[in-house]
Amino acid sequence: MQLALSCTEMSFEVQTLNMLSVATTLTGLHFATTTLMTAVLRWLGYIQSSHLPMAELLKFVLFANFSIVGMNVSLMWNSVGFYQIAKLSMIPVSCFLEVVMDKIRYSRDTKLSIAVVLLGVGVCTVTDVSVNTKGFIAAFIAVWSTSLQQYVSCSFLCMYKLNLLMF
Repeated sequence: MQLALSCTEMSFEVQTLNMLSVATTLTGLHFATTTLMTAVLRWLGYIQSSHLPMAELLKFVLFANFSIVGMNVSLMWNSVGFYQIAKLSMIPVSCFLEVVMDKIRYSRDTKLSIAVVLLGVGVCTVTDVSVNTKGFIAAFIAVWSTSLQQYVSCSFLCMYKLNLLMF
Protein backbone atom coordinates (compact mmCIF):
# COMPACT_ATOMS: atom_id res chain seq x y z
CA MET A 1 0.00 0.00 0.00
CA GLN A 2 2.79 2.44 0.91
CA LEU A 3 4.62 1.50 -2.30
CA ALA A 4 1.53 2.26 -4.37
CA LEU A 5 1.18 5.62 -2.65
CA SER A 6 4.85 6.45 -3.26
CA CYS A 7 4.46 5.59 -6.95
CA THR A 8 1.36 7.80 -7.10
CA GLU A 9 3.30 10.69 -5.55
CA MET A 10 6.15 10.33 -8.03
CA SER A 11 3.82 10.04 -11.05
CA PHE A 12 2.32 13.49 -10.59
CA GLU A 13 3.97 16.31 -12.46
CA VAL A 14 4.27 18.43 -9.34
CA GLN A 15 5.60 21.52 -11.15
CA THR A 16 2.73 21.67 -13.65
CA LEU A 17 -0.27 20.88 -11.46
CA ASN A 18 -1.99 23.04 -8.90
CA MET A 19 0.24 22.35 -5.89
CA LEU A 20 -2.39 22.60 -3.19
CA SER A 21 -4.77 20.22 -4.93
CA VAL A 22 -1.95 17.68 -5.42
CA ALA A 23 -1.06 17.60 -1.72
CA THR A 24 -4.73 17.54 -0.72
CA THR A 25 -5.52 14.80 -3.22
CA LEU A 26 -2.56 12.69 -2.08
CA THR A 27 -3.58 13.04 1.55
CA GLY A 28 -7.18 12.15 0.75
CA LEU A 29 -6.10 9.15 -1.34
CA HIS A 30 -3.81 7.98 1.46
CA PHE A 31 -6.58 8.10 4.07
CA ALA A 32 -9.19 6.56 1.75
CA THR A 33 -6.88 3.71 0.71
CA THR A 34 -5.85 3.01 4.29
CA THR A 35 -9.47 2.97 5.49
CA LEU A 36 -10.60 0.74 2.64
CA MET A 37 -7.74 -1.74 2.99
CA THR A 38 -8.16 -1.90 6.77
CA ALA A 39 -11.86 -2.72 6.36
CA VAL A 40 -11.12 -5.37 3.71
CA LEU A 41 -8.32 -6.99 5.74
CA ARG A 42 -10.46 -7.00 8.89
CA TRP A 43 -13.37 -8.56 6.95
CA LEU A 44 -11.01 -11.22 5.57
CA GLY A 45 -9.78 -11.96 9.09
CA TYR A 46 -6.17 -10.89 8.53
CA ILE A 47 -6.29 -8.23 11.25
CA GLN A 48 -8.07 -8.13 14.57
CA SER A 49 -9.49 -5.32 16.61
CA SER A 50 -7.64 -4.01 19.62
CA HIS A 51 -8.82 -1.72 22.33
CA LEU A 52 -6.44 1.09 23.19
CA PRO A 53 -7.19 3.85 25.68
CA MET A 54 -8.59 6.90 23.89
CA ALA A 55 -5.69 9.13 24.97
CA GLU A 56 -3.18 6.71 23.43
CA LEU A 57 -5.21 6.35 20.25
CA LEU A 58 -5.48 10.13 19.88
CA LYS A 59 -1.71 10.48 20.33
CA PHE A 60 -1.14 7.97 17.54
CA VAL A 61 -3.70 9.63 15.24
CA LEU A 62 -2.21 13.07 15.84
CA PHE A 63 1.30 11.94 14.92
CA ALA A 64 0.01 9.95 11.93
CA ASN A 65 -1.94 12.90 10.53
CA PHE A 66 0.95 15.33 10.93
CA SER A 67 3.21 12.75 9.32
CA ILE A 68 1.10 12.18 6.22
CA VAL A 69 0.03 15.78 5.69
CA GLY A 70 3.52 17.06 6.45
CA MET A 71 5.17 14.74 3.93
CA ASN A 72 2.67 15.61 1.21
CA VAL A 73 3.03 19.34 1.85
CA SER A 74 6.81 18.92 1.92
CA LEU A 75 6.64 17.30 -1.51
CA MET A 76 4.45 20.17 -2.70
CA TRP A 77 6.78 22.92 -1.47
CA ASN A 78 10.19 21.28 -1.97
CA SER A 79 11.97 19.46 -4.75
CA VAL A 80 11.70 15.68 -4.95
CA GLY A 81 15.37 15.47 -3.93
CA PHE A 82 14.83 17.34 -0.69
CA TYR A 83 11.67 15.32 -0.06
CA GLN A 84 13.69 12.11 -0.35
CA ILE A 85 16.40 13.46 1.95
CA ALA A 86 13.72 14.41 4.48
CA LYS A 87 12.24 10.90 4.34
CA LEU A 88 15.65 9.34 4.95
CA SER A 89 16.39 11.69 7.81
CA MET A 90 13.67 9.85 9.76
CA ILE A 91 16.16 7.04 10.37
CA PRO A 92 18.59 9.06 12.51
CA VAL A 93 15.70 10.91 14.19
CA SER A 94 14.10 7.58 15.15
CA CYS A 95 17.45 6.35 16.45
CA PHE A 96 17.86 9.58 18.42
CA LEU A 97 14.42 9.07 20.04
CA GLU A 98 15.35 5.52 21.04
CA VAL A 99 18.67 6.67 22.50
CA VAL A 100 17.03 9.48 24.50
CA MET A 101 13.83 7.72 25.57
CA ASP A 102 14.94 4.09 25.93
CA LYS A 103 18.69 4.49 26.48
CA ILE A 104 19.40 2.21 23.50
CA ARG A 105 23.00 2.08 22.28
CA TYR A 106 23.82 1.57 18.62
CA SER A 107 26.98 -0.08 17.41
CA ARG A 108 29.61 1.81 15.48
CA ASP A 109 28.74 -0.27 12.41
CA THR A 110 25.08 0.72 12.59
CA LYS A 111 25.98 4.40 12.92
CA LEU A 112 28.39 4.12 10.00
CA SER A 113 25.74 2.39 7.86
CA ILE A 114 23.26 5.18 8.49
CA ALA A 115 25.90 7.79 7.64
CA VAL A 116 26.77 6.03 4.37
CA VAL A 117 23.11 5.87 3.31
CA LEU A 118 22.54 9.55 4.10
CA LEU A 119 25.74 10.54 2.31
CA GLY A 120 24.75 8.49 -0.74
CA VAL A 121 21.34 10.10 -0.95
CA GLY A 122 22.92 13.51 -0.54
CA VAL A 123 25.34 12.88 -3.39
CA CYS A 124 22.65 11.47 -5.68
CA THR A 125 20.21 14.33 -5.13
CA VAL A 126 22.58 17.28 -4.85
CA THR A 127 21.52 18.63 -8.25
CA ASP A 128 17.81 18.21 -7.49
CA VAL A 129 17.55 19.89 -4.10
CA SER A 130 15.42 22.98 -3.80
CA VAL A 131 14.09 24.07 -0.44
CA ASN A 132 12.46 27.14 1.06
CA THR A 133 11.54 28.14 4.59
CA LYS A 134 7.96 26.89 4.61
CA GLY A 135 9.00 23.68 2.83
CA PHE A 136 11.74 23.10 5.41
CA ILE A 137 9.26 23.62 8.25
CA ALA A 138 6.80 21.17 6.64
CA ALA A 139 9.58 18.59 6.22
CA PHE A 140 10.79 19.13 9.81
CA ILE A 141 7.27 18.59 11.19
CA ALA A 142 6.78 15.55 8.95
CA VAL A 143 10.07 13.92 9.92
CA TRP A 144 9.59 14.38 13.66
CA SER A 145 5.91 13.39 13.64
CA THR A 146 6.67 10.27 11.58
CA SER A 147 9.49 9.28 13.90
CA LEU A 148 7.27 9.88 16.94
CA GLN A 149 4.49 7.85 15.33
CA GLN A 150 6.87 4.93 14.81
CA TYR A 151 8.18 5.23 18.36
CA VAL A 152 4.65 5.33 19.82
CA SER A 153 3.60 2.36 17.65
CA CYS A 154 6.49 0.29 18.96
CA SER A 155 5.63 1.32 22.53
CA PHE A 156 2.00 0.26 22.02
CA LEU A 157 3.07 -3.14 20.70
CA CYS A 158 5.05 -3.79 23.86
CA MET A 159 2.84 -2.03 26.41
CA TYR A 160 -0.50 -3.52 25.29
CA LYS A 161 0.87 -6.85 24.04
CA LEU A 162 -0.34 -6.24 20.50
CA ASN A 163 0.93 -7.77 17.31
CA LEU A 164 1.31 -6.11 13.92
CA LEU A 165 -1.96 -7.55 12.66
CA MET A 166 -4.09 -5.88 15.33
CA PHE A 167 -5.84 -2.63 14.63
